[in-house]
Amino acid sequence: MGYRRMNIHDLKDIYRRLRGGQSIRFIRDATGFDRKTIRLYRESMTDRGLLTGNEHESDEVLMRELFTLLPSNERPSPIQDEFEKHRDEIIELVSRKDDPLKPKTAFLVIQQKYDLSGSYESFKLFVRKNHLMLSQKPTFPRIEYQPGQETQIDYCKCGLKTYPATGKRRVVHAFIAKLSSSRFPFVEFTYSQNQESFVESNVRMIEHFGGVIKAHVYDPQLNRSYAEFAEHYGTFINACIPGHAKGKAKVERQVQEVRELFRRLNALHPTYSLKELNREAAKWCLNEYGMKPHGTTGIPPREAFEKDERATLKPLAPVRFEIPVWKAAKVHQDQFLSFDKKRFSLPPKYRRQTVYCRRSGPVLTIYDKNYLVIRQYVIKPRTIHITDGDFPEDQRAMMQGQYPQHLISRAAAYGPGAKQLVESVLQPHAFLNARRALGIIDVINTYRDLPLLQDVCAKAADRKITTPKQLKIMLEDEQNQHVLDFVVPRSSSGEAMVRDVKEYFFAHMEE
Repeated sequence: MGYRRMNIHDLKDIYRRLRGGQSIRFIRDATGFDRKTIRLYRESMTDRGLLTGNEHESDEVLMRELFTLLPSNERPSPIQDEFEKHRDEIIELVSRKDDPLKPKTAFLVIQQKYDLSGSYESFKLFVRKNHLMLSQKPTFPRIEYQPGQETQIDYCKCGLKTYPATGKRRVVHAFIAKLSSSRFPFVEFTYSQNQESFVESNVRMIEHFGGVIKAHVYDPQLNRSYAEFAEHYGTFINACIPGHAKGKAKVERQVQEVRELFRRLNALHPTYSLKELNREAAKWCLNEYGMKPHGTTGIPPREAFEKDERATLKPLAPVRFEIPVWKAAKVHQDQFLSFDKKRFSLPPKYRRQTVYCRRSGPVLTIYDKNYLVIRQYVIKPRTIHITDGDFPEDQRAMMQGQYPQHLISRAAAYGPGAKQLVESVLQPHAFLNARRALGIIDVINTYRDLPLLQDVCAKAADRKITTPKQLKIMLEDEQNQHVLDFVVPRSSSGEAMVRDVKEYFFAHMEE
């Protein structure tokens, strides 16, 4: 059987749904986890008192409590590794142009060809993971929801418009939302689909509707900001199947109309900014589309919304959601990570690890792989942010560190001049300047065949050169120097007097 590992974000979502009074069956349908699994975690949360009394005021305390409930070991899957070895061949069997095989037939071929012991259930998990299912054409019934239960959202590409900041033409996208019961829409044109823009459009969407839907998992690896948005407003996000338009058919049907709306508005008001176009789009949602009888319900969407759906929505939170930015970052050997073109130091034990950064306003919070807080920084105008204790206080101790010594040994392989230069770059602060030293080593490697490379490096060290760009300029100047080929003109008489040095050598040997 296939195996799905529970992570901290899935567990937090189950916790919120249990706190919200959702049944185990409903949570199973929303999250995809087995009822026995959900029941097991519910019992563990109940034993720890997490589902009774007031909710935790601190999200960090809650995350640490939930983290202790997760299994400590990840279940291995040797058969999945075996299927992965033959992944290309499996893809070829099911997707080739001539006589493609069904996944079950491909399983039998691979099993017999390589004598695999895995079951067909494990193979089906592999097929789903790699999206190898053959397309089918089933008939989908129209699914209706009670008022206030679902909003469908989608993006579509509308066209090109001049971007004021650069004067260049940029692609305009439309964020479209539609309440599933009343069909009342919300449309916003935007230049970007990044996480900040996406969450901001969601915030304006619920402000447009005047409330939040009550019910209904997010993928934390896709957009943690969106997960926080849902938690802030007390709602839930059910992700649609990628590439499966019928999973959100109501909003997909709106795409063609919104594209035409953009083209019409752009033709009528070619000088309008995106803000002005969005103002016109809001009028369209309220008055034009909103007041026209819908083809399915026969009721104007705005009328259905005002009459039946508005009262079912939860009121908005008193404080507007402040949109955070999440980003995974790699901690380099110099103990710094990069975020928004700034560098932040961490203790030595996090070298080569991936951490998660969350910026909200001027505060950057850094989490480990289990989303437990490592530390916080207040972002300042300077480029480099350091916490006391991350590096040795004595510069001599810094230079003896593993990474600085590694850089020095790499430079020494090119020669004494290169070693002298890298040592001079590292000398002020071995870790702050480690990236400069690494860049200088890369430049030295590029010009390693230059005859006077070591002399140029030594000269650069004497001149206190510290950046790869400055060294590259010096090496290019040296490379472009012309060698003077000076030949003294000789007359025929003078040429007759010239003797080969070997003649003098042999004459001396005879003596």
